[in-house]
Amino acid sequence: MQLYILLNTFILVVTLFSVVLSFLYFRRKYHSLVSKYNAFSDLSKKQLSLLEKQQNLLEKHRKDASRHEWIQEEKLSLIIRHTRRLSLPRISLLTKPSETSPRALFVSSNGGGLGHLTRLLAISRAWQGEYSFITLSEAYPLIFTGEQTNIKYCPSPVHSGLSRRLWSKFFYNLIATEIESLRPDIVIFDGAEVYLELVDVCDSYGVPLVWSRRGCWKTERQESSEQFKHPEYVADALLIPGDYGCDEPEINNSIPTLSTAPITLVSRDALYERAEACQKLGLDADKRYVLIQLGGGVINDKTSAEETAIEAVKNLGADWIPVLVVSPLKGKSVDREDVVRISAYPLAHYYRAFEFSVIAGGYNSFQEVVSLNAPAIVVPNEHTVTDDQVCRAQVGDEKGLVLCAQDSEQLTAAIQKLADPAARAEIIQNQQAQPDPTGAQESASWLMESLTNQRLLIKKIITE
Repeated sequence: MQLYILLNTFILVVTLFSVVLSFLYFRRKYHSLVSKYNAFSDLSKKQLSLLEKQQNLLEKHRKDASRHEWIQEEKLSLIIRHTRRLSLPRISLLTKPSETSPRALFVSSNGGGLGHLTRLLAISRAWQGEYSFITLSEAYPLIFTGEQTNIKYCPSPVHSGLSRRLWSKFFYNLIATEIESLRPDIVIFDGAEVYLELVDVCDSYGVPLVWSRRGCWKTERQESSEQFKHPEYVADALLIPGDYGCDEPEINNSIPTLSTAPITLVSRDALYERAEACQKLGLDADKRYVLIQLGGGVINDKTSAEETAIEAVKNLGADWIPVLVVSPLKGKSVDREDVVRISAYPLAHYYRAFEFSVIAGGYNSFQEVVSLNAPAIVVPNEHTVTDDQVCRAQVGDEKGLVLCAQDSEQLTAAIQKLADPAARAEIIQNQQAQPDPTGAQESASWLMESLTNQRLLIKKIITE
């Protein structure tokens, strides 16, 4: 019996020992497999990371090559167009020499606001002849009432919902139809890049094309734009509106070029007196108002320029009221019950209702406040593609024409400074020393004189 118990005990011990040995063996095997798997996994991750980097590098080279190819194609296309244009007569094939006033077709691009269209409207008001408009600006109803029929709206490729190819045909046909209807002697385009469809249709009908090209371009855009470097590829003449905040260097082009004084739509004698301006806007003339027209621009990651301006104005005292411009062109603005909202166009007519303004650094707003002797703080948009608003605002500040604010601290300090009547008077004095904004009249006179001389020359040739 004892022997039986000892035998069972021995078997149990041996079994337990075998189990322990098996456990240790498989445990070692497990750790070995895990180690190999981790090593393989690390290697796979490195390989995947290396493969991803190679793919990204390949994609970058592909994009660079594609862009280089696109740039070369654009250059070739412009050169071909320019070569073809040299062989074409730069006179209208639709108009015989006559004593009638010259007809003009104004075409504006789809910018970030109404700047392009407003400049052309200013020129059209000085134009002594028939004219019509084609615009890609969806905000054109702010300028043209429903009673006016001399404007046609063409949605941009983005807003039309059409492919670029279909939109190109649509735009070409729209321009062609208007040219056949109006029979213009000249087409005047305002925009950062001349649409090639416009170039082609003007060439087809032999109508001279003039490019009104706002100055103050960013350096990188000047270097990357073939049209900027070679305006003769797309235009027969070049207009460069002056800018109180940018001193443009002399330009030697192979086509006639006119650098004018600044172009504005509203003159000083068209301003409402303060009482009338306040009455029209529904404001109490006994209060002090600061106009804020920024379009929701952000000056840093945490604070919007509008919010900063509103708080700074309210901190000036109970009599100081921030007035926010409601614009259909911009996104949602600050939603506060303690802020007065207005909407009017052109807003410049009402500047005398305000002690000073806080504006963005676009061309039109800047030229208006300087020419109309309206003290202002300029908050430039640093993220524009072409327009160098930072340069314009900084140069304007250096000349004492405006105050430049590029962050919330500078904006607050500038508002506090302009609350002082002496600071505003100093800015007004500097603004009054600037030349008058006669660019629109200069442009219209120069173009009409050029057309008149051209018609007289044609008439002489035909008579002889």
